[in-house]
Amino acid sequence: MMTTNGLVVLLLLSGSVLVCNLQPQGAITRFHHVSLMKTWTEAQSYCREKFIDLATIPSQAANTEAQKVAGHGHVWIGLYNGSWRWSQEGKPVENWFLRKTNSIMGSRKCAVLNMFGNWMAKDCDSQCRFVCSSEYDCRQHRGPH
Repeated sequence: MMTTNGLVVLLLLSGSVLVCNLQPQGAITRFHHVSLMKTWTEAQSYCREKFIDLATIPSQAANTEAQKVAGHGHVWIGLYNGSWRWSQEGKPVENWFLRKTNSIMGSRKCAVLNMFGNWMAKDCDSQCRFVCSSEYDCRQHRGPH
């Protein structure tokens, strides 16, 4: 009979394999909710130390996933107004976002994701919870072919 811990490990491994089989390009992004209250800059430093960076959201599907992880309230994401760029590598914001929220963002400098999946501008010195991102490289975790 399999122990509870063994079953949990088996289920986790099975989920990773299934997800990776759907990701032929290799890496998948994972989002992590952090319930600490920090300014945007403090949140960025924390994410860079513990994960990769504040969440970069390149698509509507990723936005939905980040929203699920974030839960209720407003959470920092990696978007800041240096002509609206992502924290990670200064990547520009994709067109789908600009069409969706350009009029909402205004001139404030940092963005939060709310529980409805909307992005809003907020003073970067405000304290919020936040979402970090990490990557899981499926190519390094695949079994023999």
